[in-house]
Amino acid sequence: MTDIDPRTPILVGGAQFTQRTAKSDVRASLSPIDMLAKVAADALADTGSSNLAAAIDTIAVVRFTADSPGDQGRLPKRMFRNPPLSLANRIGAAPRRSFYTATGGNTPQWLVNRTAEEIANGTCDVALLTGAEYIASLLSAMKQGIDLGWASGPDADPGADPEDHLKWLGEFFSPFTKVAAENPYSWFPTFRSPQEIATPTDKNRFVGFPYTKYLNAVIEVDMAAAVVMTSVAKARELGIPQSKWVFLHGCGDAADIWNVSERVNYHASPAIRTIGKKAFAMADLDVGDVSFIDLYSCFPSAVEIGAQELGIATDDPRGLTITGGLPYFGGPGNNYVMHSIVQMAQKLRAAPGKFGLVTGNGWYVTKHSAGIYSTTPTRGPWRREDPKTYQKDIDAMAHPAVVERPQGAATVETYTVVLDRRGKRFGIVVGRLENGNRFLAHTQDDDATLDWMMREEILGRPGTVTAGDVTNAFRFD
Repeated sequence: MTDIDPRTPILVGGAQFTQRTAKSDVRASLSPIDMLAKVAADALADTGSSNLAAAIDTIAVVRFTADSPGDQGRLPKRMFRNPPLSLANRIGAAPRRSFYTATGGNTPQWLVNRTAEEIANGTCDVALLTGAEYIASLLSAMKQGIDLGWASGPDADPGADPEDHLKWLGEFFSPFTKVAAENPYSWFPTFRSPQEIATPTDKNRFVGFPYTKYLNAVIEVDMAAAVVMTSVAKARELGIPQSKWVFLHGCGDAADIWNVSERVNYHASPAIRTIGKKAFAMADLDVGDVSFIDLYSCFPSAVEIGAQELGIATDDPRGLTITGGLPYFGGPGNNYVMHSIVQMAQKLRAAPGKFGLVTGNGWYVTKHSAGIYSTTPTRGPWRREDPKTYQKDIDAMAHPAVVERPQGAATVETYTVVLDRRGKRFGIVVGRLENGNRFLAHTQDDDATLDWMMREEILGRPGTVTAGDVTNAFRFD
């Protein structure tokens, strides 16, 4: 057994629980959070490890049927604001990632499959996957007019409300401004506090909700960067000292499904995940081996998705930028990453033997590249895997069908409100019909609707979509 790959995923614990109090004494029924906590504790005990909860970095909870879209209209929705966080608090875990899944009977096996892949590629080390249903107790209590007191506790929503999310975005990107403030090449060498970034003002208006101007890449700059490359033999011939040499140890290039409307989802990037695996495998390293990181940072979502797919925490102490990022260092169009590479080379020359990761992004989180650099020489012949060998797998991934002229009941998959200097203009919804097909539509453009969209979390909200000659229209229920 010594030849087993150390990243091979395995299942190491399991537990089940059946509650039979719905008819006899519904008041004695455990809440679904209590049931999750019970089976989680039993599954952890089944492993034989005494302190495994502290090692959990990922918790996933299968969506409750009562929270699922469909014909469960008589059941109260969203009784529990954030089941994964509630569960983590109950068992003493502090995962860096938590998921409350989509709907479907395939979900548990899909979770196992996906988690196995993440364990194999180093994105995850210890995961707890769980789920519970409570329809029997819930219906029994409703019939008897009993309030079980299960309604949402103090835990935060999985999708933070807009105000909290904007506050977090300020905290997320403020460290970027500190790096930019210390970089002599920055276009905006100014430190900005989280509050300054997150507070809309005349100078920091919303651009595309929920991003203020200070959270957007700035292309109105004059900046240039260049890199010289050669061979070791030629460098020696030319007398270039080895102290100047920086080696490319690993790389990867791939694109997500080209049309944004056809993406697998809007919170992940199979292409970034793939190039990360390819680059680190080529370098014979994992993400913990790099000392310096520059993730492409046109907007916070690009950094969040990049960090997620590469297995990097958003508050990683190494930092996520070495330049200051596109909103603060400057976003010189197509050439920003050339600046990243130059900055990385300089950092690595000053820290011989350490490794650095640079990522690049084109279009709408569409085209992706990654490079791993070091002054440490590479070993053996340098070979890059042809990206075509893995691009075909990304292109072939299952994704929703898109309907150009949608009609009928629908729910919001993702959304934004578009603003300009005059104020709010219109809302955009990417939604799903009842059959799972995807559509794009505008919302009502009255101030009341747009204000509500910027004040409340509307992911998953129901409504009706109708086809239009110019744009489709989505109206909330």
